[in-house]
Amino acid sequence: MTIPYTYQIQGARKIQQFGGRALLADEMGLGKAQPLDAKILTPSGWKLMGEIQEGDFVIGSNGTAVKITGVYPQREKEVFKVYFSDGSSTECCDDHLWAVDTANRRWKGYPPKILPLKTIRNSLKDSKGITKHYIPIVEPVNFKEQTEKLPIDPYLIGYVITSGKNNQVAKIFRISGLTSKKEEGKYIPEIYLRASIKDRKKLLRGLIDGWRTIKSNKLEYTLDSNHLIDNMQDLIWSLGGIARRLSKTKEGVTQYRLLPQYRLMISLPSNLQPFKLSRAFTKVENIGKKQCQCISVDAPDNLYVTDDYILTHNSLEVILYLMRNPHIRPVVVVCPASIKWNWEHEFLEHASVRTEVLEHVTPKNNIHKHPIVIVNYDILGPTKHGPGWLGVLKKQKPQAIILDECHLLGNQGTLRVKSVRNLCKEVPHVIGLSGTPITNKPSELWPILNILRPDKFPSFFVFAQNHCAPRRLPWGWQYNGATNLDKLHKSLSGIMIRRRKEDVLSQLPEKQRFIVPLNLVNRKQYDLAIKDFLGWLAQNNPTKVSGAKKAEKLVWKNYLRQLVAELKLPSVLDWINNFLHESDGKLIVFAVHRKIVQAIEEKYGKLSVVVTGSVIGKKRQQAFDQFRNIPETRLLIGNIKAAGEGWSARGISAVAFAELAWTPGAHTQAEDRIHGLGRGGTEIPSIYYLLGKGTVDETILNLIQRKSEILNDVTDGGLGENLDVFDLFIKTLTMKY
Repeated sequence: MTIPYTYQIQGARKIQQFGGRALLADEMGLGKAQPLDAKILTPSGWKLMGEIQEGDFVIGSNGTAVKITGVYPQREKEVFKVYFSDGSSTECCDDHLWAVDTANRRWKGYPPKILPLKTIRNSLKDSKGITKHYIPIVEPVNFKEQTEKLPIDPYLIGYVITSGKNNQVAKIFRISGLTSKKEEGKYIPEIYLRASIKDRKKLLRGLIDGWRTIKSNKLEYTLDSNHLIDNMQDLIWSLGGIARRLSKTKEGVTQYRLLPQYRLMISLPSNLQPFKLSRAFTKVENIGKKQCQCISVDAPDNLYVTDDYILTHNSLEVILYLMRNPHIRPVVVVCPASIKWNWEHEFLEHASVRTEVLEHVTPKNNIHKHPIVIVNYDILGPTKHGPGWLGVLKKQKPQAIILDECHLLGNQGTLRVKSVRNLCKEVPHVIGLSGTPITNKPSELWPILNILRPDKFPSFFVFAQNHCAPRRLPWGWQYNGATNLDKLHKSLSGIMIRRRKEDVLSQLPEKQRFIVPLNLVNRKQYDLAIKDFLGWLAQNNPTKVSGAKKAEKLVWKNYLRQLVAELKLPSVLDWINNFLHESDGKLIVFAVHRKIVQAIEEKYGKLSVVVTGSVIGKKRQQAFDQFRNIPETRLLIGNIKAAGEGWSARGISAVAFAELAWTPGAHTQAEDRIHGLGRGGTEIPSIYYLLGKGTVDETILNLIQRKSEILNDVTDGGLGENLDVFDLFIKTLTMKY
């Protein structure tokens, strides 16, 4: 299973605290395995990863014991050997997580950032060839308290081992088997290497005083004993130091052979010696496939110590929750059709669990193969083409329902909402997932709240009167606004789990947005269109427009948006062309109108794949896989709605919007296909908004930004104003022009 971040472990625990009925609304974007023969440091010494069990204790980053909260066997995986600047190394899979520093982050005082190996190995050095990524050094390790008393003072044994003086103490040591006359036979007894921190410090001081050579600002040891060098390296690592091992041949020969020499370059922590410490990634090599395993630890930073005292890090809160509660079965995952196979992949990849994906409107078989089934919203309830799966699923008496992209349940009058509500009746565990639970207005939140907690949110009328800025009109109540958002946020505290990116910033890459103003090919055509539109508005008072006139205005503003898209299209194509030529990376381009998607597709042909509403089921998943996995496929052209949710573009760091949607939630979802550590990007994610200069594009984007701030008030606890997007757009447009 994928090892979760600390905030995800907490999320799984929160779901448990909420009794398995929760709205998981973390911002979007908010890994991993080692081979079974990797060494893991425990309070009593080293164990192999394959020997580790849940409930055991290992050494954490602060040098003390931390409890293992989960052990997750993996199937055979590609394994990489990772080398560091001090000569240490370990093995892990490509998406294993590391807490890393850079020189720039250190200078700014930022905490370490969590990155997968795949990101690190693709950027080991900067443009000047200097190593970029450093890992934190473990604090001095507290081993299990020794019950056996040390036979000789640690300082004394250290001093005599390295001084080589032929005195009475040395003779006693040789008699006791601790040293020999021949230097290559020297070693440090295991009991001293696993002694207390205090005694190990005394031992090290004795070793340093006995024989040292100072080169520059570091300690350098030159010894003939390979075994002793190994012991000293282990000792220094256990005290939080750096020990880089070198070897050379000693000048001159004996009667029998050349004498090998071993050099140890040492940097010690400030509490022992004021030297600057660093352990940088220097090389990563693929060593083939091995059986692997993951562990999670009960530590704030989720770090534990692996081979050579290297600190390593170990998403998916719902899968974690389900795996920790195997009695909660059967499970039904309900999601958009486009991501059914993505869910199948996630369960298999991260939990080694097979699932059953349901297809067809008319059920052709009973569910019996697997305790976890996946169905899309469109075939859950009855349609004109068939009865759907609702009846069959209810007979299975599911114990948990997962509602992915639950913001799609925003319209309470739809058959989709009614079918989901029916399915969830009497099910003890219901979890809704959405990075943007409100895509437009608070009234859209009530259906999912009612499904998750009907006891707490039983009445839409009460909810709407309190939070939806009710307006009484001749034909009834209208609830298109937002009021009492602080009160609404507080009422969600017992059901919603939400962490923002800034809350876990040290674990995520930053996201940068860029506004790219583009010229139109025919400015006069746009100016005439906008003049005609404003003339129409002047004749039809916007504040007194009937429902029919409102629909007419909607046609006009959509016409303007499409016209701008067409007039800026040559500039959009030029921008994409420049991006592909100046960068080696891949790019996702989002659009709205099919005509724009087709024009971009025709331009780039085999370099691209397309995901629109007409690309469905496995074909959509195949398009995503081709884009992610085929190097020659550098461009994904997607409709914002079809390609903007339910999948992750690992390793991709750039998104461009050729057109804009009307809701901020759609943009947030689309942006976050690439944002977040789990996406595996090697650069800071870049979001480009390709706007027609001096057009309604700018008006729409400003509106989206204002609206985003209001929507965040509900989910993140601020205060907002009434939401009336349509009238605001018309008002802004009138004032602007």
